[in-house]
Parts: sequence; C-alpha cells; structure tokens
Amino acid sequence: LNTPGTVIADCNAASDYVQFYPVDDGLAAVSKVELFATYWQNWRHKSRMSAEALVPGVVGPEYVTGAYVGSDLAKVGLERVASRRLPIVRNNRMFFL
Repeated sequence: LNTPGTVIADCNAASDYVQFYPVDDGLAAVSKVELFATYWQNWRHKSRMSAEALVPGVVGPEYVTGAYVGSDLAKVGLERVASRRLPIVRNNRMFFL
C-alpha cells in the first residue's frame, strides 16, 4: 500500500458505482462489515465486497504471502506454478461461484 500511485477502489474497479481514493482515505471509506459479510444483499453490495487496492506496475512476489482459491483444481494449478511454497486455502465463500 505504500507504493507511490496506489489507490483504493471502494468496490470492484469495473463497477458503475466505483470511487477511487488515496490509500488512507480509501481504507476509511471501505466498510469492513460489508467487505467481510458472509452473503451479499444486492448487486451493489456484491460489488463492495470486491473492493480493491490498485498498485501500479508489478507487485513483486516477495509481497505475496498466500492465496485463496475457489476449487481444488485451482489450488493444484497454483501450487504447480508458484515459484515458492505458499499457504493456499480453498475457500468458496470468497468467490461468487
């Protein structure tokens, strides 16, 4: 988040409702209750559950500490291509499958 030019999108960056903020303002604007809700209430809430940090350029692998995937197949595929061993957790709830 300290990379110059990083912004926070308060929902999915492709959403019609998105607003972009500098990091500190964006972290304050994102509702953690909505972000971490178990279920989305409507399409707008679904979009807010997909808030994003947008980092310009490339995020180096040293910053990746783990991953969530939506299926066993995705887990196997990621384990195959990861350049180092990472905690990879299957969690369907995090994906809109």
